[in-house]
Amino acid sequence: MDEPTIYDVSRLSGVSTATVSRAFTAPERVKEATRTWVYAAAEELHYRPSAIARAMARQQTDKIAFLICKEGATILDAFYAGICEGVMRRVNGTAYHLLISTAEEWAHTSQRKQIDGVILAGNANASLISEFQRQNVRVVLVNTRAEGFDLPCVTADDADGVYQIVDHLLAGGHTRIAMLVGRFSPYITSTRHNAFLAAMQERGLPVDASSVMICDRDIQSATNAALRLLNRPDRPSAVFAFNDELAAGVLKAARRLGLRVPEDLAVVGFDDSAICPMLEPELSSVHIDCRRMGELCMEQMSALLNGSGAAAADGGACGAASPRLVRREASKRGPLKTALWALLEVCPGNVFENSAIRRRSCETEKGPRIRCKGDRMCDSAVCDAVSHLLVGCPRHPSHQ
Repeated sequence: MDEPTIYDVSRLSGVSTATVSRAFTAPERVKEATRTWVYAAAEELHYRPSAIARAMARQQTDKIAFLICKEGATILDAFYAGICEGVMRRVNGTAYHLLISTAEEWAHTSQRKQIDGVILAGNANASLISEFQRQNVRVVLVNTRAEGFDLPCVTADDADGVYQIVDHLLAGGHTRIAMLVGRFSPYITSTRHNAFLAAMQERGLPVDASSVMICDRDIQSATNAALRLLNRPDRPSAVFAFNDELAAGVLKAARRLGLRVPEDLAVVGFDDSAICPMLEPELSSVHIDCRRMGELCMEQMSALLNGSGAAAADGGACGAASPRLVRREASKRGPLKTALWALLEVCPGNVFENSAIRRRSCETEKGPRIRCKGDRMCDSAVCDAVSHLLVGCPRHPSHQ
């Protein structure tokens, strides 16, 4: 038996095919009594409307938008492209259709009202969020939070990443650590800035106004700010830059001033973008699992659309994979470690080899020691005096 068609439903219900179509695609335009006849006829005939018609019948479009809310951004922005990839992984194999754009472009598109949900990535403003809410569009935020809105948001634990940076630099013997702050979204700026100040304070490290330099988000602005920061008698021995592009500006400034990285200056960025291994020296940076953030966004969106879960209350983060500091050459060797290598070079017989260091617990009965070439314990007074610094506590340089 052939599948029933819209014409069969039209004949049985006594209405036109156009009315049958509207009953499934735009039910608000059909009288309730007429809709009842159409749906009854469809049920009797076991008529199954198309996927589009079914979506419209339940007043959904099955369309979700991913909008990048960053001034001057494009869909090729590496950070947000990674998040978008995670969203697409979750969308594939579902009935949803994903629309990708920037908030600026979206304001001029005819499709802006034809979506069920939107994922706003970056610095979404209150007016944009309010507009979507007026249209009954479900909203999920990523890499930001919005005061005054009870919305789910997915963020990386930036504060944890900053703490990892401070501990890494402290382990290298750096105590004069500066921060290069980019003008990013209020959420990102405040989170990373406050985490840096808290980490420094908790570890008893000095921070004053001269240790914090603010710049725009481009390399040239970062270079100029870094030149002012580094070209002074009390310059820092390490710089934490808010992202990798700013860190590249710090490296550029260091070269202009004749500073060696990492011997004279350690540099660490944030985001672990594609440029990190391309720079010279390779840049240490905090890795963010952007794809996982995107997957979490889509999980939250699906829960909202299906009514199977509630958004995180009070704008709380839904969680993401913890950030991880990727250590590369630009920060591996600090002033303390450099001084210790110099001391060890005077070991009698010059038998010490860097690669021969064996880690020993600070709590061993005999205390930490160093093994020299030939796998024998060195009894040199110099080695014995500094071995606990190199081999003891996990914060010390030999563990980095």
